[in-house]
Amino acid sequence: VKAFVEPSLPYAPRSRTKGTLMVDLAPTRHRTSRPALASAAALALGVGLLPFSAGPALADTEAAPARVAAADWSPTKYVSSTAAKPNIVVIMLDDVGPHDGRILERLPTIRSTFLEHGTTFTDFHVQTPACSPGRVGFLTGLHTHHHRVIRNVGSLFRPQMSIATQLRGKGYRPILAGKYLNSMDSITPKVPPGWADFHAIDKGFYNYTMWSNGTKRRYGTGPANYSTDVIARKAVASIARTPKKQKVFAWIAPYAAHSPNQPANRHRNSPRCEDLPRWKPPGYMEKWVSDKPAYIRAMPRRKLNGKDLRPTCRSLLAVDNLIRDVKAELQRQGRLRNTLLILTADNGMNDGMHRFLYDKK
Repeated sequence: VKAFVEPSLPYAPRSRTKGTLMVDLAPTRHRTSRPALASAAALALGVGLLPFSAGPALADTEAAPARVAAADWSPTKYVSSTAAKPNIVVIMLDDVGPHDGRILERLPTIRSTFLEHGTTFTDFHVQTPACSPGRVGFLTGLHTHHHRVIRNVGSLFRPQMSIATQLRGKGYRPILAGKYLNSMDSITPKVPPGWADFHAIDKGFYNYTMWSNGTKRRYGTGPANYSTDVIARKAVASIARTPKKQKVFAWIAPYAAHSPNQPANRHRNSPRCEDLPRWKPPGYMEKWVSDKPAYIRAMPRRKLNGKDLRPTCRSLLAVDNLIRDVKAELQRQGRLRNTLLILTADNGMNDGMHRFLYDKK
């Protein structure tokens, strides 16, 4: 099962970010409704913590229903009780909106894995679109007013219960490689409960700190220190260390494409992103805002020619390499066929929608 999740930009300001989820149920390629997959995921995993809708991996001989009405669906009707639990790999980008897919289609591994083999779900929400609140929502499945991380301060999180503790209780080996929460220096313990391998950074493409299973290490400016590549190596090594009979849960969280959208040296002048059209949808620097709240009506309408997406695209080329390497390791171990791959982001960005230039959504 392969899945793609991304927050999208609504056409009017909302308190929650709406987005899409695309799932490929290999090998049948049938389309399945969101209620079926959402409930089936909880049944297959044994926990109801995933803050996105996703489907279970199906046995090779088991066909997914072509269409399921929500009122007619029940877990036992369509999901085999003998279906093997999937490995789960979540790739979480930083500050990346969908931009109608125009960036993602330039990334060969992402395109072939997610865009070309997907089922689309259009009802995905993040309640508080900011780094730490959104990530803790992912970790706990709780509303912000319940997990109480209302600011970008990671030390506000109490990690005694998370997707890591719950999945470890179900026999998974939880792995983190990448950005955890903001203000990592103030977070204790340095290896939160539940994680078997924990390689966490706070921020940065170069000149950053990583805590690897509690040990602090500083990375510099050399090409080998580019954080997306380091995270890829840590993730692959952690997956490789997982015993064959144990399931993998890997949360892989590169800093890309957070500002300043710094690409790896090898991608600085990549032609793959050169002719990428600027982001200027109908709601960009919206002219008529009489139907919007007063704070939006008070915003100036800047005369801009859309957002240049090339820096974001170039910084994501290394993420595409990361996903390629992770898939290769899963394939080497014989895990890939029974792996749920999810691509998501901690939040989206307005990027000029409704006159918002930099605010997150």
